[in-house]
Amino acid sequence: MATATSTAPMPPTDPSTMSTDADRKVGGAHKQRAFTAVLWASFEQIGAHGLGTIFMLVFARFLSSAEFGIFAAALLMMTFAQQLAILGLNTTIVQRHELSPRTLSTAFWMSMSLTVPLGFLMVVFAPQVAALFGNSEIARYVPLLVIGLVFNTASALLTGVLRRELNMKALARRTLAANGISGLIATPLIIYGFGVWGLITQVVLGSALTFALSVALLGWPIRLAFDRIAAREMLRFSAPICGADMLTQYTREGPKFFVGIFLGVEALGLFSMAMRILNLLLQVVGVTLSKVSMPVLSRVNRETPDRFAEIFLRLSTLAGAFILPAFALTAVLREPLVRILLGARWLEITPLVIFLCGAGILTTLNYLNSSSMVSRGRPGARLTFSALRATVGTLLFVLLTPLGLIWAAAAFLLRGVIVEPVPLVFVLRLLGIRPADYLRRLAGPVLATLAMIVVAEVVLVLLDDQVTALLRLALPAAAGIAVYGLALFLLSNALVTEFKGLVATLRRKRQGA
Repeated sequence: MATATSTAPMPPTDPSTMSTDADRKVGGAHKQRAFTAVLWASFEQIGAHGLGTIFMLVFARFLSSAEFGIFAAALLMMTFAQQLAILGLNTTIVQRHELSPRTLSTAFWMSMSLTVPLGFLMVVFAPQVAALFGNSEIARYVPLLVIGLVFNTASALLTGVLRRELNMKALARRTLAANGISGLIATPLIIYGFGVWGLITQVVLGSALTFALSVALLGWPIRLAFDRIAAREMLRFSAPICGADMLTQYTREGPKFFVGIFLGVEALGLFSMAMRILNLLLQVVGVTLSKVSMPVLSRVNRETPDRFAEIFLRLSTLAGAFILPAFALTAVLREPLVRILLGARWLEITPLVIFLCGAGILTTLNYLNSSSMVSRGRPGARLTFSALRATVGTLLFVLLTPLGLIWAAAAFLLRGVIVEPVPLVFVLRLLGIRPADYLRRLAGPVLATLAMIVVAEVVLVLLDDQVTALLRLALPAAAGIAVYGLALFLLSNALVTEFKGLVATLRRKRQGA
């Protein structure tokens, strides 16, 4: 006789629980991917700008401010031409849902077809540009920089493919190798008196090595193919990005243009060196954030758009936790920092650092806003705000730069104070985030940074003038960083916990590998 077997009914599954668990897993995956990418992108920026700055610190002891000014003026031509030649296609490659070899090849040939005539125009108009800066020697260095322009444009699109895949580890290794080798080769040229030619050699050789190593990583994915439909589609998206990139480049480098015209190449050399300190922080902290946030937010927008606002707030909080103390501590310790890194003859740039660091905080936070606009399919908004930033900046620099270098640096800060709140408000409305919620996320890092500034300033004041510059840098920095960490733990424990969780996740990933 068969025995009946009763099976207990399975408890009903709560769909909301399933959705929450799935969202949590997806969110954790995005956080882990973003954090890992941030680390390697930071190494890439250190390789690109940290190594470059180290070499410049060596070069500063052998070159005059006028020689740095001539180099900066010539380099301005290449950087603007390069930004135009790329056409915003490197960002388009990252953002596209699908990228076929034919589409990538189309983007490459569009960009290169613009690079060649731009290089020709650089050479033709070099004497006129040199005349604007009041130094004819600038024109002689431009033809060699055209070679760097070609390599940089080609590398930018290949780099876009690596960024699309979040392959920041490969990018970091490539950049470290290219900049390390080019800097080592340029160093003896500088030491033995080749002056500006040594600086130009470093730039061009670095560009060539970056291209060669990019090809080594990817192979040669470019074909002799062109898709007109894909070209029109990409240009519709990339045109406003290109315009915004050009305006961003103008916003960042335009002050040098006005300083060179109104105050001469020697003043330009001093201002460029102060800007190099700012740009090191901008590149390592800000551009790292931009390079990572763009592909991460684009992927979030494709896969889980409902979580976009949450991921944006988390990235904003983590960014603020690094951006605020980095720039603030640099401003406080500007005198011993300049004395150690550049030497006593560059001390007149120390007042500039205060204004530039204040502007740097506002500029860096805006990188995340720009990435969010593009990721949500609103590149035109980024172009509009870039135009606003360029317009306000031009007016301020034209009015204030003739008054002197400090006024030029003050214009830099004033532009940020006037303009940067506008795109932030737009992004918050776009994502449905209340301004109070955004400010609440940054309250902990802001208060911790203020505590750090007070402690570092007190320690600096208490130190005797006879104390070495190294101790005047190290002791306030150590005290300030310790207080910052403690204050952040007390004021924003959730942020510390999230950071610990990300580190633990990264460790488990490495152990699993």
